[in-house]
Amino acid sequence: MTGTPPTYADLCDAVASCGLPYARVAWDGDDPSSIPPLPHVLLVPDETADVVADASGLCPVTLYTVELYERGSSLAVEASLESALADAGFTYTRRLGDVGSGVVEMAYHLAVLGR
Repeated sequence: MTGTPPTYADLCDAVASCGLPYARVAWDGDDPSSIPPLPHVLLVPDETADVVADASGLCPVTLYTVELYERGSSLAVEASLESALADAGFTYTRRLGDVGSGVVEMAYHLAVLGR
């Protein structure tokens, strides 16, 4: 880690390093074949706030939810993603949800530098 807060590009690199397919917000709803098999990840932005970074001014920070969808819960897949996020400098909170039909969502809430 370089000492600067992680960016959206860092988030994408971390997810990609796990070999997990991912998309921002959603897969192409007009093309059901664009949805990869499980496990896969959606990167969903929430709110952006300007935060005072230092004397040079404001810095935008965006909250993201990293949604890992799996059939059942795979500790190995989750550990791989969590390790990649930590190695990229992210801290997060995590929540498990049951989507139904044996699919679970592990949601990681974190912040990235930028919009």
